[in-house]
Amino acid sequence: MERINSIDLNGANAYFTNFDNRIVASTSDKETLRNSVERTLKILLLTKNNVVCAASHLTNDFTFNLLSNNKILLEKQLIIPAFRSDKKEISELFVTKNISENKRKKYSSFYNDNLSKTVLWDLLPNSNWFRDTFIHGLSTEGSVIQKNLKSLTDKQLKHLISEVSKKQIFDRDTIDILSKDFDYETKLVLKNYRELIYHMSGARVVNSESTLPQENYIDYSLTDFKNRDIQLSELQVFWKIFIELLYEALNKPKLSVELLDILSFEDIADIRQPIQESSFIENYNNFYQIAITSVSKKNEQDILFDLKELMKIKNNLENGFKEIFEKELPVYFRKKALSAGKGLLKNTVNMGFGFIPMSNLISGSIGICNEFKSTQINVAQGFNSLKSINAYDNYTFAKEKQIKKTIDRFDIKEKTELIDVVELITNTISQKIQL
Repeated sequence: MERINSIDLNGANAYFTNFDNRIVASTSDKETLRNSVERTLKILLLTKNNVVCAASHLTNDFTFNLLSNNKILLEKQLIIPAFRSDKKEISELFVTKNISENKRKKYSSFYNDNLSKTVLWDLLPNSNWFRDTFIHGLSTEGSVIQKNLKSLTDKQLKHLISEVSKKQIFDRDTIDILSKDFDYETKLVLKNYRELIYHMSGARVVNSESTLPQENYIDYSLTDFKNRDIQLSELQVFWKIFIELLYEALNKPKLSVELLDILSFEDIADIRQPIQESSFIENYNNFYQIAITSVSKKNEQDILFDLKELMKIKNNLENGFKEIFEKELPVYFRKKALSAGKGLLKNTVNMGFGFIPMSNLISGSIGICNEFKSTQINVAQGFNSLKSINAYDNYTFAKEKQIKKTIDRFDIKEKTELIDVVELITNTISQKIQL
């Protein structure tokens, strides 16, 4: 197993927290959680150079099942666990876990066989930053977290800060203990803030910091606690702002996020190849950061944005993407028209979405399905003989190879790279549905 330092993680890096043992344990609907986790992970793999998760999150059943069913995530280093520098063996992750010996051996064996790279982090700097930043938010007058702690008296707040300050190694259990006598909403706000700072700290020590922490590390906003009107997670920005604005510019219906489920992680790994070879990830993330850092916080010492600031960021992203599409679309259509005229590009199959035949494409049309349910392919075929089953298997295998070849040949151009990436994704989905 290769063990690298965080400085060796080049490019745009994401810290993936959805495997967190606490998140998994507190979620009763594991199927919904799995769908959410897989969709978010797929988007990160398409928009980031590296995706890192905490090695401690590999120990729960949910994460093990997902990874054991998708070994490519570890084998191809699509996910790189962050492993504490003082730990030497995978088995050490399970020392304090309340699991059976058989499961301990099974999980350790799987990770030893399939995990090829980890990134190192140090406990003390991580714990210190976690503690100091938590205290700073509680102590800063007018901070977002202070505004949410409406029921906490000054005496209670000062006592909480004092007790946290005494901790040499600060962990999440400390807040559970110190807040046990608080009212429900206060405990919930403190828990949410704790989770946010904890995940930010984990990201920071593996060179995966985010400029918009409260939306990327938790699925709720402390600035909009009840209504949840603004969502700026990586999934939301890429799918609900970036892609939907492109279809809106072409006067087409929305692209259902459920379509991501059609793509396997093998497909995502293939699609990543031409994306990684282009400048898409660098430019996409630079644009993302510019849209965020251009918004000034009311309180510069606060790590969180308030509701109005989040709305400004959302508007910046929307306006910026619209400007890019205005520049890229004319070039894109001219490029496609020229390619068609030279006979260099074959039409893709129109399955109700994706990029459709050239005659329609040149006129500015990109067809997509309005809802995932509208695309119903009956794959539950009745096989009358072993021969028919083998024939179908052979067809599927050949089709998958053809899809991979198409992806490998796909060319992402500098002047149309944002639109090209959307075309690559939707064309792959279109071809997968034919299976």
